[in-house]
Parts: sequence; structure tokens; C-alpha cells
Amino acid sequence: MARKRDAVFFTVSLVVLIMLLTVSYTGLLISPPLVPLLDPISGFWSEGAYSKIPNGLIVKDPSLSNKVIVVFDNYGIPHIYASSLDDAFFALGYIHARERLWQMDIFRRSAEGLLSEILGEDALPIDIFIRSILIPYYANVTLQYIKENTTLRKYYDYLVSYSNGVNKFISGLTASNMPLMFKLLGYEPKLWKPFDTLAFAVLMSWDLTGVFDDLYFYEVAQKLGVDKFMEIFPIFRPYTENYTIVQNQTFKSADSTLVDKIKESYDPSLLRAVERTLNGLLNVRRALDKLSFVSKLIRVGVEERYAGSNNWAVSGEKTKSGKPILCSDPHLAINIPVYWYLAHIVVPGVTNMYGVTFPGTPAVIIGFNDYIAWGLTNTQADVIDFYYYKINGDKYYYKGEWRTFEERTEIIPVKDGKPYELKIRSTVHGPILTEDITGFNYTIAMKWIGHSVVTNLVTLLDMYTAKNYNDFVNALKYWNVPAQNFAYADANGNIAIWSAGKYPIRDWGEGLFPYNGSEGEGEWDEYVPFWEIPHQLNPSSGFVVSANQRPYPKGYKYFLGIEWDPYYRARRIYDVLRQSEDVTVEDMQKLQLDYYNVLASRLLPVLISDLKKAELDDVEREALNVLEGWNYEMDKNSVAPTIWYYWFINYREMIWRDEWINKGITLDYTWGHNSLNKYQPPLEYTEYITREVPNATWFDNVTTKNIVENRTTIAILSFKKAIKQISSDLGENINEWTWGKINKLYVEHLSGLRELSRGPYSLSGGLGTVNSWGTGEFHGGAGLRMIVDFSNKSNSKIIIAGGQSGHITSPHYDDLLKIYVEGGYITPLVQGDPANIPSEYIEARWEFSP
Repeated sequence: MARKRDAVFFTVSLVVLIMLLTVSYTGLLISPPLVPLLDPISGFWSEGAYSKIPNGLIVKDPSLSNKVIVVFDNYGIPHIYASSLDDAFFALGYIHARERLWQMDIFRRSAEGLLSEILGEDALPIDIFIRSILIPYYANVTLQYIKENTTLRKYYDYLVSYSNGVNKFISGLTASNMPLMFKLLGYEPKLWKPFDTLAFAVLMSWDLTGVFDDLYFYEVAQKLGVDKFMEIFPIFRPYTENYTIVQNQTFKSADSTLVDKIKESYDPSLLRAVERTLNGLLNVRRALDKLSFVSKLIRVGVEERYAGSNNWAVSGEKTKSGKPILCSDPHLAINIPVYWYLAHIVVPGVTNMYGVTFPGTPAVIIGFNDYIAWGLTNTQADVIDFYYYKINGDKYYYKGEWRTFEERTEIIPVKDGKPYELKIRSTVHGPILTEDITGFNYTIAMKWIGHSVVTNLVTLLDMYTAKNYNDFVNALKYWNVPAQNFAYADANGNIAIWSAGKYPIRDWGEGLFPYNGSEGEGEWDEYVPFWEIPHQLNPSSGFVVSANQRPYPKGYKYFLGIEWDPYYRARRIYDVLRQSEDVTVEDMQKLQLDYYNVLASRLLPVLISDLKKAELDDVEREALNVLEGWNYEMDKNSVAPTIWYYWFINYREMIWRDEWINKGITLDYTWGHNSLNKYQPPLEYTEYITREVPNATWFDNVTTKNIVENRTTIAILSFKKAIKQISSDLGENINEWTWGKINKLYVEHLSGLRELSRGPYSLSGGLGTVNSWGTGEFHGGAGLRMIVDFSNKSNSKIIIAGGQSGHITSPHYDDLLKIYVEGGYITPLVQGDPANIPSEYIEARWEFSP
């Protein structure tokens, strides 16, 4: 049976690869030569080498100290049994390279500003941006730090062991077994270095913190007025106070003088420089859009985040077993291959770790061992500030004197072109964001928390050996950027949550707008002390929750940011857990997949009451009847979610868009295809004026003369417009307006090639639900779901939105994706001895030895 299955997959793979010859290669931006690709030895056909995991493979290398046994289960998940972490990481590096080498190479090239070397001039704006914000520079700073620090030297040695494993595989590549994507792009991979791992780690830190909110907010406040800005972008949003990450705990109290301080920093003459900088970022975004390799990987601050991540832990007081349960479902781009790679690593007496890795690093990002479990969500803290300076040629004004920009030149190799000479100029605060500053009175520099040693990998590598809460907390002390909400549970019955990270304390103000760098404003004098970071251990509620909401209640001493996600996912999880007793793993699966829409439940009764005042045609009346009978669940087979979605999109846009247009605020950053960009006023404020202030001036359309609109007017107009749009998009038959026709996950291959992509898949859930997605046809969501049961680890559940292999010829290219889109999970095999893995679950067995 196995041989027949392998033959089928191999035959299918050859057919698919031949099909690739007929495609346009628009995703690749190249036309590969056809004759070499048809070569029977070195062409497409060699991809068949990866159609299955070979059994009985033996790998010998002198850098190994002892034998390593690897058992691959029937999902292609490796179970690595070694006598040391160094040897385990060698094996993991080899396996990562075999299954995901091209993905790893694109990751490191993205992080190091080396895409142009293989893609040509189209990628040059991206490489310039990455180098200008100093991603590779600080990866090298980190490398030297851990290499020379005697306390941290072992972590450098781990990276060397991992790199040796990767390079063992790369060194064995020939024309007959080179992975497909290298052939399509016409280049060969270089050997892996510890620097490559660290560069990707710094890039991921940027991806989760790299936003340019301050610049855009400055434009909004400049044109709308500071008081109005603070009204619609409040630090403490309505309705959210009972749903912060840390509850009933404050560290010190402090009053905010935010508005006064913002007004002090207000400078109308800065607007031109701000808008020019934002336009430059948009140009980088356009370059990224041409290259789907990296469009989901590099953040330039003008696109919206994927909708949400969740994690929570429930104490034994509320579970049926009396032991904690931890849940985590982080949301990132979902490509194929997906970010995540599942692995199980056992070193007797040291670790029995199961979780997800990023190919390119030996760290388990989210996972569990015999003693602890953890999950992550992005804290979304404000750890970037911008500074403007008066300039004169190659000098900038700072604290009473003209200083010369620090300048460094880097050479970017360009495929089929001359190398590009990049001059990177910096001020005392950081790099400036535009190359050409000729003709401007100001330039703008960026200061990012990642412009330092980034030791996150130390935290994650320490998780392998953590045995209790104290070990966990000590590991968190090395976590600096990106700030992450670590939900935690352990075998001793503890649960906890930490918003771990390094947070700047400004000398004044909260850094929502650019500071006057020439006057020395906005210095980072200190950082929030570790023990005053929001955290909580064993709360009386019996659970902890994070869903990208505000971490702290009012009264917390420090300002950590303003751009939290809307609170609706957090509220739903809180509400369910507050009412739950005797919680089981099955209950937690249901909650991770929950698609109850809290926002709809709070707005629809109000909007429907307004709508009943209107004259409706037959289709509109039928749509209203559907909404009145809705249970607020975004079920893919239901019609009501579609009506709600279209209505709310139009309702929100009719409230705010006219104000933006009337004031000349740039729309490129705020209105995409679905009008749900984070730079519009937060959903909680839209909820507030809808529920509490029906005659708020924001409802009035400033472009209409002699008419003053209120909530009722906008509710009716937006509903009628929505019904017309649905009818145009889906037809006149209301029974055909099911949510699944609108809400679709498209899993795009990193290359952009349609033949290598998967989907679209119609799914339940949507904006603001726990099972959260983008909107319309989306490309991101909960690429991982994990549930850890401390009463029995073998009762835990996990799934990734993809497969273990990056090779289309492998059955593990998308086997887990098929389970994922059906809402399924797999049960992790966590046996500490390979002899205890049932034979029916074993696909292959390897051996690594000195």
C-alpha cells in the first residue's frame, strides 16, 4: 500500500511540474530556461527525490559527539532523540534544510538585504529599506555579543551546531537533487551561518513591531486637530477596562498629561517631511506587492496586521481533570510552506520538547516540555519613535550644534545589473528614512528598540530546559523585542501571563507623534523595570487571556502604546471562561474555533432599530428578517454574516471617510478593499458613538449641503448600499448569500505560482471572532493551534495550516492543511523513548552519527 501511495504521489508530482512549464511565472518575475529544466537528470524531474522521506538514511559527520536517532511519524514530524542539545540541533538543521531550504534561503535573503542578488532590480527597494533600518547590522551586533559573552557563548555554539546540520545537507546537493525553486530562479544556496539565523530573528522582531503609526497619526492630528484626534484614538478605549490582559493588579499609579504634551510637540512645518517619508514607505510596499516571496514577511508600516492572535491558560480549579490547560493560536501570514515546522526533541535528563520551530532556527517558538508550556501573542507595544531635525547639506541640528550625519556605505549585489551603492546615514537617534533629503528643511530618523542586541533566541533556547515558573521567568529576562504576551502553565498547577519585552521610558510625552530631535526631545532615558512589566501569576479568576488587547488596567505607571487590537476576541474568551467549569480539551478546541461575533451582538440591535424606521423594498426587508433571526455566529453556511459584513463595512466607512477626504488626510494608508485598516478610528469608538451618541457630529457627512445626518440616517443609507453590493456580487437570490462565498482562505505559495498554491477554502469565523481571519479573500490567520493538557500530555492537540514539507512532490506538502481547514487537530506523539512509538505511526527512521 505504501509503495502504491508513493508511486501515485510521484506520478502526480511529475504532471504538476510539467504544468509549471506553461505558466506565466508572474509570481517569479523571471522566465527560467526550459531546456535545462527538461533535462532528465538535473531538470524538474529531480524534485521526485523528495516525494517521500527515505527510510534507513544514515548521516555521518565529525562534528557530532554521539549517535542521534530520528523517527518520522506519518505526518512527517521528526522525533529527534539525542544525547546533547548540540547534536539534536545538528539533526534539526539537516531536517529543516531537506524539507524547507528554499524558504530558509528567502527568509535570510529578506533579512540581509540580498533579494536583488537573485531577483534583480525589482527587489532593490526592499533591500535598500531592510539595510536602511539596520536589520542585518544589528543581527551582526547580536552575533558578536553572544559570541564574546562568556555567559551566552553556549547559545552561539548551539547556532553553530544547527548551521553544521544545515550545511551537511547543502553540501550534498547536486544538479540531480537541487530543490525545485532554486532551479526555477537559477541559483544555488550558500552555506548557512549563525548570522543567518540571527538576521531572520531580527527581521521577525521587526515584522511584529515595525509600524510607522507616529507619522500617520501626526498627519491625522495635524489636519483634524489634536483634541479630535485624542477623542477618536483614545488611550483607554470605551468598554475595554474589564478585559485587559492583567486584571485587578496595578504597579504604581500615574496621571497622564498626554494631550498637553502632544500639543507641545505640534509643528505644522513638519507635515511635508512626514508625508514624503510615508510616500517613500508606500513605494517600498508597492515593490513588495510585486514579490509575493516577501510581501507577507517584511513590514513597512502601511499595511494592516493579520487579524489577531489568542492565547490563554486555565487553572486546575476550572478544569475537569484538576490540571491546567494551555491554549495558543498565533496569527501570521499563511503561505505554503507555512512559517511553522513541527518538531519533537528529546535529550534524556535535559528535555522532552514538542512544539513549532521556524525553519532557520533551532528554537521552539511555541510549545511544551514535561514541565512547562507557553504560547505567544503580540503585545503590539509602541517601541519605535521618530525624530525630526533641521538639516543643512550633510549636517543636522542637535542640541545647539550642527552635527555631521554618521555615514556607512554598503554594496547590494543586483542580478543582471551593476551593484548598488547604498549610503546609510544616521543621527544620534538612529537611521534616517529617506535617501535623498535635497530641498527639504527637515529629515526624519527612526529609533527602534531592535537597534540593540536582540537576545530572544536565548529565551526560547532556555525553554528547552525550563522546569518551573522561576526558570520560565529567568528566561524571559532575555526577551526584548518584539514584546510578546507569554501565556504559561506548568505541571505544578501554576498559570501565568507576562507581557515580556523591553519598553522605553521617554523623558516626556508618549511618542505618538515625531519628536523634535533637534531640541533633544523624547530621549529614552530608562526602560520599564522587569518586575514592573504587566504580569500575573495564578489570578483568582482561574484563567489568563491575551488577544492583542491592552495589557494593563488604568493606573498602571507606564505608557506602552495605543495600537492594541479591538477587544472583541478577548471579551468573548473572557466571557466563555468566566462561565465555564470542568473545562476539557474538547471545550478548548471549540473555543479556539469559536466564531461568535461580539461586535455584531453589540451593534446590530441598535442598527436594526434604526433600520425599522426606513422604507424597505422586498429584498431589503428579507435581509432584515434574516438579521433579526441571527445568533451572531459567523457560520460559513449562513447568510446573515454576509449581510452583517457588508453593512458594517459601509456603515463604518460612511461615518469616517468623508472626514478624511474633507481634511485631505491621505487615504492610501487607511482605506483598503475592505475599509478595516487599523489607522481608522478603533472599533470600540465606533461602537461607543453607535450605542451612546446617536447624534454625534461624526455621523454628519460633511460633503452634503443643508443635510445633517445622524446615526439613523447612516444606518439606513449604509444598509441599502450594502444590499445593492451583495446583489451585484452574489446575485438577487438571498439564499445564495452564504458567508463561505465571501470568507475564503487562499494559501499562496511563497513564489506566487498558482500551481503550487492551495485554496481558496471557505471558512467560518471572521473579523472580531476568536477564530479570526482577514476579510474577503484573505491570506493569514491562526497558522498554528495548540492545546496542552497537563493531566495527560498525550491528550494534547496541535495543528498547523500547511504541511511539514516544502516540496510539492511530498504527501506532507499539504496533508496537515487538509485537516486544518476542516477544523481538525492531530495528537502529538511525546514518547521519551523511540521504542515506545507505535509502529503504525512510523514512516521512516534515520540515524546521525560521528
